[in-house]
Amino acid sequence: MTEPYAKDSPDAAAADWLLRQQQVPDDPALDAELQQWLQQDPSHWRSWQRAQQVWQLTASLTPLPRTNKPRQRRWRYPSALAASVLLSTVIGHSLLHKHPQYRSDNQPEQITLNDGTRVFMDAGTELDVSMANDSRHLDLHKGRVFLQVSPDASRPFQVFTDDLTVTVTGTAFLVDTDSRRSAVQVREGQVRVAYPDGPEVVLNAGQQLAANDCRNDCISAVDSTHIAEWQTGYLTVQDQPLTSVLVELGRYRSGYLWLRSPELAQKRVTGRFKLDTPDAALRAVLGPYNARINSVSPWLTIISD
Repeated sequence: MTEPYAKDSPDAAAADWLLRQQQVPDDPALDAELQQWLQQDPSHWRSWQRAQQVWQLTASLTPLPRTNKPRQRRWRYPSALAASVLLSTVIGHSLLHKHPQYRSDNQPEQITLNDGTRVFMDAGTELDVSMANDSRHLDLHKGRVFLQVSPDASRPFQVFTDDLTVTVTGTAFLVDTDSRRSAVQVREGQVRVAYPDGPEVVLNAGQQLAANDCRNDCISAVDSTHIAEWQTGYLTVQDQPLTSVLVELGRYRSGYLWLRSPELAQKRVTGRFKLDTPDAALRAVLGPYNARINSVSPWLTIISD
């Protein structure tokens, strides 16, 4: 079976399958592979539905070119596979997810809970909050938050994601669901991180953890000054993949970024960029590589070399 490029993300893989179908329509072998992928996991079907809905939003655009050559098992535009990573990141769960209690669109938002806890939501974040006499809960559905939790030993504050549960009594920390798996970074104090099928892990100030199978072995140091730097209105990157930088900038602008060049996808980026002017930041990031930026509609921007 020919695996999609972004196989770690169901949304990215679904966008990949859709693009491949557009390139090679009415291919029984490709359709059979797609059906096999859809049956592997219920999340694949949900992601496939989201990808189809997004495609309908751009139905008025010029169709992708199709080849008249005999059908081939090789994907004609490998760059589009890398692009699907960016596309799916923006798609997220926005089309099918129920309306959240709190949501930030293309800019950060701040809310203060009734216990004084401050919640800083990065762009593209969705969450729900439940405050009771004996508990404080935050369900992070999408995006990332930085929290300054008011101390209350009788009511621990818990943050829930699909991958883990973070419990604190009073501290400052970040929870990010937009990485490959949920991640936690601690600026002040101490937090307890629990996995659905494993023991708790304790993180202290200046430590971070990505939710995966290595547990304690994956705890690493992090510069506290860089935790939730988006609160300052800037994005600082040091030798990061261009694709990762585009994902970050995509939070702060409308529409989808589609990177169609495999060569550009391999480029590395270092610099500091203003997030309140994301289009200018996008031009600054791509400028050294003479990339072309084509905004074909309010919903889609294509980047190529």
